[in-house]
Formats: sequence, structure tokens, C-alpha cells
Amino acid sequence: KSPLSFGSINSSAAQSIPETPFYLEDISKIIRTTPLINAIIYNKIDIVQFLLELDADVNQSDEEKQTPLMHAVRQNSIDIAKLLLNKAKCVGDRAVSNSTHDENKDEQMKNVDVTHTEQEAMSESSTFEEATNIDLDATDALGRTCIHHLVRPLIESYDIFYANNIELFELLHTAGASLSIPDKMGFTPLKYAAKHNGCQHLYDRLRELVNECPMEIEEIPQKRFIVNDPNESLLDLHDYYSDAQKYIDEYVAAQSMNISSKVYKVDPLSKMSETADIVIDSQNNEPFDIRLTITDVDDGLIGLYNFYRMQITKQRTKIDLYLLFTRWGRIGGGDGQHQLTPYSSIDECRAEFCKIFLEKTGNIWDDPNRFERQPKKYMVVQLKNSQTYKSTDVPIDFRRLNDKTQHIPSKLESDAYKNFFKMFLNSGAIRTNLEKVNLDIEWMPVSQLKSESVQRARNILAKLKTDIEHKDQLKLLIQQRNIDDMSDEQVEFKILLESICQLTNEYYGVIPLQGYGSEKLSMIDTVESVRAHAQKLDDILELELS
Repeated sequence: KSPLSFGSINSSAAQSIPETPFYLEDISKIIRTTPLINAIIYNKIDIVQFLLELDADVNQSDEEKQTPLMHAVRQNSIDIAKLLLNKAKCVGDRAVSNSTHDENKDEQMKNVDVTHTEQEAMSESSTFEEATNIDLDATDALGRTCIHHLVRPLIESYDIFYANNIELFELLHTAGASLSIPDKMGFTPLKYAAKHNGCQHLYDRLRELVNECPMEIEEIPQKRFIVNDPNESLLDLHDYYSDAQKYIDEYVAAQSMNISSKVYKVDPLSKMSETADIVIDSQNNEPFDIRLTITDVDDGLIGLYNFYRMQITKQRTKIDLYLLFTRWGRIGGGDGQHQLTPYSSIDECRAEFCKIFLEKTGNIWDDPNRFERQPKKYMVVQLKNSQTYKSTDVPIDFRRLNDKTQHIPSKLESDAYKNFFKMFLNSGAIRTNLEKVNLDIEWMPVSQLKSESVQRARNILAKLKTDIEHKDQLKLLIQQRNIDDMSDEQVEFKILLESICQLTNEYYGVIPLQGYGSEKLSMIDTVESVRAHAQKLDDILELELS
């Protein structure tokens, strides 16, 4: 079994995961627990929901009197906490899966403060349909409540904390959890937050709610430890991108000079992959190979989500035959339609190429790097430069890779390191993750995706999140005050809706996703959908690195 699979955790991971009977070798340290708590510890949300449907006791604690809610808080899982608070709430409301939760948890451990409004937590809790009889103020063997565990997940250490658990805190507070119950040492959650220099965000909110005088935040010294690593000499920072590019350049330099005309791929639907090459524009040194997308989530029943591709190719055997290849269709909906038009001169073919480019994008072809997006027009999909395209032409000898007798001796001094890299360089896992992120890799190859495009998509999501939060606040205000349609608030609300629609269109144009061939494009109009797409961007970057 993979060490990452359920129920197969080795001893090296035991120090960082709450103790369960599955992997502790010391029988004296085994803590008796319940199936519900075990599912929570392993972040198995579907099993948690299944057990709750079977009326599992949400207050049944483990041997140390820690309740399921306490364990959910220690995992910083707002999704499981919501299930425990309301077992009828659908997990799908947040489009959560076990894998995305595990990855999100890694991000949560980073010391990056992400704030959320109390109104958001209130709106989440207000959707509860069937509240459970959960005891929000239950205490464990040390007298600690779920709020204590939120402030200090591991009682043994102040070094471990979550930097972005304010949303979970707001949820528990809104549900009615007490903030001022002291533990058996007489410490309230506020006191623990004051002793923890990484919990300033929780300390400020707690003090505001319990209305206590300011306390002095203590600086907890970090414990020093020594690592005896046999691979220490290999741990210098390596620029693997530069090393890879150096290898590619050396390979290309050793080949015949005409290889440069073959680094751009002829679309296989043209049936010219073996007999023609992409033509390079002599005026701007750009290949006549362009990918365009257009998105409008409000267009028709399923929205507008189309691509358009153009190429100029030249027959290798005929001197004066140039071919203009065009292909168009819906992203994620198959190959689409295509057309191949012959021209006797490059000037005629180029003129038609430039004409179509102007019609589709509203931009001239002479300088495609200065592309400006125009309303109701196609936008250019930005791929990496020609040097990166060459990497796809460097052959990989898979037979040699699989023959261990031909491998260069590894410099790694331990099997743990070797197994680590084997696990992360698993082609099957990469293929699975490609399916998970829903990126249309035929239209947007991961290896050719520019980091600038991903960053642009991140910026769009950040703007979306701001607009969505503002929109939700305005919506609540309009509902509470029964504001008429001609008010400034209503006008601002409509402007925000238009902005969210426009930003959604822009996002889908930057990151083409598959799976919408015949389905309606989903509007990115909730904070949860923003988080889901942000996680996809993280996965895309990791895949590009792999």
C-alpha cells in the first residue's frame, strides 16, 4: 500500500498525526476511540456523513474524553464541523472531496493569515436544516473545550497552530460555543491565545467578543533541534529549470539545423503532421500558430465557451503551397470542426490569417505580444515561448529508464529519499491529478502554460472573492431593510453582479477547463467556488513542476 493511503501510516508519520489504534506499536499508548472519530482523524468526510446518517452519537468521546467536534477542530476541518453541527447539510455544497481537503490542510498550516467575515460564517450556519444535539461546551479530560483545541491543536506544543482558522472560529461562536470556559488549569481560550505568538488573529477576535482587557502576547521561543541528514551535501538550492534547459539546448545543438522548423506542432486533424511544418512569420518572428478562446456564462442555455485555432503550414515537398488550417468548437466538447484552405503564396495566406485574427480578437497580428482584450471578442491563450516547445521534441528512452542496470548510481544515501522521489514522480498519480483538475490538456498543455497566466487567474479569483463578499453583504442589507429597486444599494448590487459575470468569463478564458462540452458553465459567485478553483490552480502548478 502507498503510505498515503487510508489505514497505512508508517511510524515516521506517527509524530504528526493524532494517536489512533491503527499504527501505534506501543500498546500502552493506544487510545480507544469510535469509528466516527477515526473517520474524522483520517479526513474521510464521506464516511463521517455515512456514520451520521446511521445516527452515530456526535457526543461520544474517546478515552481522553475528546469529542468528535474537538477532533474536527484539531484537523481544522470546517466541513466536518458543519456535518457534526448539521448532519443533513450536504457536503457537496462546498464541492469538497477527501483529496482536496487533505491538500487544503497543507496550505492551512502555512503562516498566512486569511481573514473571513463573521457574516459569512453566519450565512453558512443559517443554512442548517437538521441541527444535531451536539454539546458545544463539552470538556475533555483536561477540561478543554473545542475553542481551547482551536487555539492550541496540540497541547504538547505551542509551535503548532493554524493561521487561517478564523472562519471555523466564527462558525463555532455563531453556533453557540462558549468562549470563556476555563480548563482545569484555570486558563481560558483567550489566555492560551495570549501565550501563543502565532494566534494574534484569534486573540484579537476573542478579546473583542469576551470584552476583556488587553493581555501581553508572550513570545514562545522555538525549540532548537539537530538533524543528522546523510544527504546534507545535496540540499543546496538547485535551479532544475536551468539544468533541464541546458540539457535541452545541448541536445538541440547536436541535431541538424532544420530541427528549429519542427518545434511547433502541426494540428493532427489537418492530416499534415508528417508532411508539413508550421511557418514562422518573418515580420515578427512569431509562428503562425494561435489559440483563441471566448467565454460568456450568460450566453444561451449553457453559456458560450468556445475555442478557435489557426495555423499556416507549408508542404515540405511543394515549394509554393501554403495551407491555412482553422479549427473551432466548444472547449471540452471534442475536436470540433476544421477547415484547410490552400494558397499559392505566403502573402495571400498571411493576409487571410491576419484578417481572421483581427475579426476574432479586435487586435492586429503584427505584434501579438501587445494583445489587448476586447469586449465580446476572443482572447489569446498565452503559452510558453519557443524554447519550451523544444523540450517536447527531446526523446525519452523509456526502455533505458526502466532498465536499472543502465541507471547512473544514485547520490542519495538513504532509501527513504529514494522512495520519496519515486512516489512523487509516479506517472499514474500525475495522470489521475490531471483528470482531477479538469484542465483541457489538449487545448492547454500543462507544460506549456505560462506561470504569468496562472498568476493572472489567481488575481482574477482574488477580485472575485472581494466582489462576492461585498455582494453578499449588500444582499443581506437589502433583505433586512427592504430597500427599493432604485436605491444606491440596488444599483451597486447590480454592478457587482455584472463584475462577477465578467471576471468569471475572464477566468475561464485564461484557464480552459474540460467537462463543459454540453453542460452549462457554472458562475463563480460563491466564496466556496473561488476556493475550489484556487485549489485547482495549485494542482496545475504542481503538475507543471512534476
